[in-house]
Amino acid sequence: MRFSAEQLRDKALQALEEACTRSGREAVEQSAALRFALAYLGNDVADRAAFDAFWKAVTGGGDKGINPTMVHMLRKSNADQALRSIYLALGLERPPLT
Repeated sequence: MRFSAEQLRDKALQALEEACTRSGREAVEQSAALRFALAYLGNDVADRAAFDAFWKAVTGGGDKGINPTMVHMLRKSNADQALRSIYLALGLERPPLT
């Protein structure tokens, strides 16, 4: 069975959703899987700023110098904002969080 482009896109977005959720607890590993999902989704997008911001947010690239009690909340907030921008760059609306 072959996956459609839409199914692959949705699977890559689900991987980003999972990374976003996890980023509220800890910095996410800089894995090849996360790199691939971002590269796949951003392949045809002219402005990659949202993809770079998401990577920085979920992997803790912006954690230095932030109050340790606030770092998880700020990381998650930045990841949510970047993920919304990724959906918009793809011409989609992010589904409501459950």
